[in-house]
Amino acid sequence: GLVPGAYEGRGKGNAFLNDLCDAHVLIHVLDASGETDREGNAVDAVSGDPSCDVDWVRSEIHMWIYNNVRAKWDSILRKPARLVEMFSGYHARPTVIEAALERMGLTLAKFPAVSVNWEPKELHRLVAHYLRIRFPLLLCCNKADRPLAAANI
Repeated sequence: GLVPGAYEGRGKGNAFLNDLCDAHVLIHVLDASGETDREGNAVDAVSGDPSCDVDWVRSEIHMWIYNNVRAKWDSILRKPARLVEMFSGYHARPTVIEAALERMGLTLAKFPAVSVNWEPKELHRLVAHYLRIRFPLLLCCNKADRPLAAANI
């Protein structure tokens, strides 16, 4: 499975993240009881927080894509059509990146003019919108029958 730091090469790293491209939806099985941490280690159920699991999984995938796009940003600015090519590398149709841009109030036609002034936060916003469209996340709550799980669901 995915481990914290995968986008930096930890665990199976990019190999695991690349395998995600074959999925249409991500199913995240999380410990609703809060009895394990994000590494899978047993913890006191009172201190465990399953919502943190959701956050770090999204963050890992976000940083993987963000870093890949950021590494090619100068090339994308020189030839804006590469933006679609870059995102299609995650097995997405051009309409997915178009929809992500739309959520930012942009179109592919407007992208070249505004992107030259982008700071990292704008690129992070684009990646976040793209992820929500391209990789919807279905949460499955394991250990939902445990005493403290109801408070976490």
